[in-house]
Amino acid sequence: MDLKNVAIMGETMNKHYPIVIEQDPDGIYIVTCPVLRGCHS
Repeated sequence: MDLKNVAIMGETMNKHYPIVIEQDPDGIYIVTCPVLRGCHS
């Protein structure tokens, strides 16, 4: 999904979200979006 282009009622709105990319001690990358509560990948 392209988060830059979100269609709402037939119109496209450009959105930009800050993300934080961190690497844990095991080498796994964790991505969070601070403005979206509970958004972790």
